[in-house]
Amino acid sequence: MAPGGRPLPTPLARASHRPAAHADDRAAGRRRPDRPAGAVGAAGRRTARRRRGALLSAVRRRAARLPPDAQHRGRALGRALVPGTDARLRPGRRDRAGPGPPARAARVAGAAAVYGFAREPRWIAGHLLTLTLLVVFVAAGVWQLGRHSDRRARSQAVLERVAEQPLEEAALWDAAGADIEWRRVELAGEWSHGDAVLIRNRSLGGLGGCHLAAPVVLGPTSGEGAGPGDAAADAGRAVLVVAGWLGHAQCAAPDAPAAVELARAALAAGPARITGRVRPTQTRGLLGPSDPPTGRLGSLARVDVERVARQVPQALAPVYAELVSADPPPANLAPLGPPVTAGGPHLGYALQWFAFAAVALIGYPLVLRRHARR
Repeated sequence: MAPGGRPLPTPLARASHRPAAHADDRAAGRRRPDRPAGAVGAAGRRTARRRRGALLSAVRRRAARLPPDAQHRGRALGRALVPGTDARLRPGRRDRAGPGPPARAARVAGAAAVYGFAREPRWIAGHLLTLTLLVVFVAAGVWQLGRHSDRRARSQAVLERVAEQPLEEAALWDAAGADIEWRRVELAGEWSHGDAVLIRNRSLGGLGGCHLAAPVVLGPTSGEGAGPGDAAADAGRAVLVVAGWLGHAQCAAPDAPAAVELARAALAAGPARITGRVRPTQTRGLLGPSDPPTGRLGSLARVDVERVARQVPQALAPVYAELVSADPPPANLAPLGPPVTAGGPHLGYALQWFAFAAVALIGYPLVLRRHARR
């Protein structure tokens, strides 16, 4: 007892100004009335961690027990109720389970259970097929872009060559066909009607028909028994010229006499001055039609200068020309169109292939997600 009859203070009272009941609340993990909400002592924090650990363990055990084909797979991640509680673990939120590594492990385990069907053989085959189609679509789009670039470069080269000065006749024998293609050339000579040929299966404006081609013998020609317009001299040089287009009715009998008659009717006899575009000789492709190697032919499947040279007495140039203008002009022939310089459909095809690739890239994951939610 202190002087005056007052009791001596206890050690706890001397050590702290707080009431003695606060120590009991802190030891029991209870929140004190004078502390703000959420301020819990060390014992309370340990209790909260134990509860979170129990919650996560329950969620992981439930996710592991779910079979791949169980209904409501989508609820296994973030909506698995822990027995005896109302706690939920929701993706993208900081719920009672906490945002730490254990919560991420629970989300990974839940996702593995939801998309477990994707490891089945039939789905693996679907993965491989989609990946193959994606690669094919992208490759096809890149290839079409290359075709578009080549087409533009070719069109530019054609325009530049057409605008150049005309070639001399000697250049047709001295230069390679690919180097002078689409260049203009001026010829002076006579049409050789007796050596005319028809080029089958040629269209103009969507209509079927043929082309009429005949050699132009360069320089003066003469010969005993030569008729008007017939180059009878066995010596000299000539250039094969595609004069124009004939309709299907006129190409119905593509034999040698018919070709000669058509040439006599369309091409004027006597000297002529001709302007044409140089083109290289055409050859047979892998699957194209073939012409007989010998004999006198009245029609050909293509403008094969080498094959025509076998039945012409003059030395033909290794290239041929497409008629642009002639003096005198041909009759009953449709003129050949100008060279095609448009870009073509390759850019549109490329965009279509890339669109297919985008559909595969975006659509297939959506299919997987929809199947997982069933």
